[in-house]
Amino acid sequence: MRSRPLAVLVALAAAVGIVLPIGATASAAPAAAAPLAQGVAVDRDTAGELAAVFDAINAFRATEDLPPLRFMPALHTVAQSWSYELGQTDQFKHRTDFASRYPAGSTRSGEIIAWRSDMRAAELVTQWINSPAHKAHLLGDYTAMGIGVAEVRDYRGSSRTALIGTVNFGKYVGSAQPTTYANVQEWVRAGGRVASPPPAPLQTTFDRIPARDTMQASVELSASSSDATQVSEVYLAPSHVFFEALTAAPAAARNDRALLLVDPAGPSSAVLAELRRLNPATVTAVGTASVLSEASLSAVRSALPAAQVTRVAGRDVAEISANFARQEFPGARSAYMAAERNLSDATSGASSAAVSGVPLVLTPRVNTMPDAVRSYFAQARLSELVIVGGAPTLAKAHQDQVRAASSGTAVQLVRGADRFRTNAATLQTAWSGAQSTVYLASGLRFGHAAIGSAVATGVGPVVLTSIGCVPPAPHSFASAVDPDRVVALGREWTVSDNAAMLGRCAR
Repeated sequence: MRSRPLAVLVALAAAVGIVLPIGATASAAPAAAAPLAQGVAVDRDTAGELAAVFDAINAFRATEDLPPLRFMPALHTVAQSWSYELGQTDQFKHRTDFASRYPAGSTRSGEIIAWRSDMRAAELVTQWINSPAHKAHLLGDYTAMGIGVAEVRDYRGSSRTALIGTVNFGKYVGSAQPTTYANVQEWVRAGGRVASPPPAPLQTTFDRIPARDTMQASVELSASSSDATQVSEVYLAPSHVFFEALTAAPAAARNDRALLLVDPAGPSSAVLAELRRLNPATVTAVGTASVLSEASLSAVRSALPAAQVTRVAGRDVAEISANFARQEFPGARSAYMAAERNLSDATSGASSAAVSGVPLVLTPRVNTMPDAVRSYFAQARLSELVIVGGAPTLAKAHQDQVRAASSGTAVQLVRGADRFRTNAATLQTAWSGAQSTVYLASGLRFGHAAIGSAVATGVGPVVLTSIGCVPPAPHSFASAVDPDRVVALGREWTVSDNAAMLGRCAR
């Protein structure tokens, strides 16, 4: 389901500190465009580094009484292109189809890669020698090799220029063997030259939605994203607490829904004006009277006398989320669940639930789920439930209770070693392929930012970040979906400029 951006951005505004200055629009002035990948390949002939690696490999083979390998330009082209691609995409992995790029006639193939943050190319070979799996390739039954070495700035969070080395091995016998040379120097004398790096990847636009007032943020985002001719229902959630907005976010991501936030003092004139513009048939309050007062609903009824203004029943967040799931997602076959008070998991779950068109159910962070949540699962008879994060014993306890309530429900536990790995793993359950927009929210300083997340949910994944840089797991996810636009939610003290430009943490 492709849905609007408004739903999880509003809920993230309250958790990350996302609030638009009055009079601003949701599309803040973009930062200078920069490639999504952090690596920048240097255009320099690295023939000297190729020779150093080539000579070191053959010197090592000589110590084992093995014949030297010859230098094959065709395999060098394969290896060099991969070293450049690793650098420009900020990745470190093998190319699964490398053998298909070889000249015809190879009866054996292999590939090894390494990188280091200095210019000592021969030490790449030392790294391979010290790794049994790589050492086996160095001593393998091959006849030729091709080497690619790229010099890359800002690779994988390194402050120093890196060398990325790839070696492709092949075995060719008889007349099938393509042109080879005894060494790199002979190839250079024959006119060989290392190709320049390809053009940098297409540039990504980086925007920031700064923070000040979450209620006003929800108005501005609604005004820019909600079509009054389509919206039939508006959800109201409190602006000063987070989980109610995240509960509403998956439903609000639909094209015919919108989400507005209300301060404890009541709806502002801007909120009431936006409600009149949308003129929905129904306004649904998500939250108890202690966080979303009856006086606020009375003000809404006065502004929209023809609308039906109701409140989702429930004594607490867990019961409200179960009743909301039952009310807004009848017949749902799957859902996400997260523990209350774990804002990073709830944000990750809301983003994934919204794009999947399914509910997010919240439960207290205790082993025994409340009756309201258990009864929802017993009645809904879901085919699948994804439990996001939580301590292993807690998640297992919840898994057992869901299975007891609904024996046909397949329960998947998604949990990483930390909140950032959990975020990336959760997003991968729902988001795939290229995405036009990725939203960055602080995974450490939530504040108002969680409510902003609710607005972003439908249009793009909400990726959690630390303050100064994006941790490796969510960075890898963001790079893989190749967005055209990255939107940082909150000010610089929650998502720094470096993180907002997808600067990757070293670890």
